[in-house]
Amino acid sequence: MTHDPEIVTFARMLGEARRVVVFTGAGISTESGIPDFRSPQGVWTRNPAAQAMFTLDNYLADPAVRELAWHNRLEHPAWEARPNAGHQALVARERSGRVRTIVTQKIDGRRQRDGNDSD
Repeated sequence: MTHDPEIVTFARMLGEARRVVVFTGAGISTESGIPDFRSPQGVWTRNPAAQAMFTLDNYLADPAVRELAWHNRLEHPAWEARPNAGHQALVARERSGRVRTIVTQKIDGRRQRDGNDSD
């Protein structure tokens, strides 16, 4: 198997680090069946009109957008998703003390349900 030299270098640096801060976004959960926004299978890519639900002006101005946004939250895959290998690796690193904190833009509570301790 061939390994990308940059990934090998990054893995070595990560392995030698005493403390690490991890930045994550929606992409970490796609393997668990939770779509992100901009990837080829993302929410906005498959349905560009869906982006209107995430624009405050559209959300406030249009009752139909609000109704659709709330409906989508009720039936979102995040409520049933299971942790994937990426989530489990972060939990293990955090519990070992190597990961100091996890910074994320996610608001679905997945991180806490996956077992991460940091706020």
